[in-house]
Amino acid sequence: MLELALLLQADYEPSPARFFAAFFLILILLCGALLFTYWISKGD
Repeated sequence: MLELALLLQADYEPSPARFFAAFFLILILLCGALLFTYWISKGD
């Protein structure tokens, strides 16, 4: 995940690698939030 963040900071020119890095970072964060919400609401 750190590599993706560093890739996003590498340059300010749009590129496919930059797009996919941002896309997967957002996807990981959203999936993590959904899983956390499910885990919290599961209630044992």
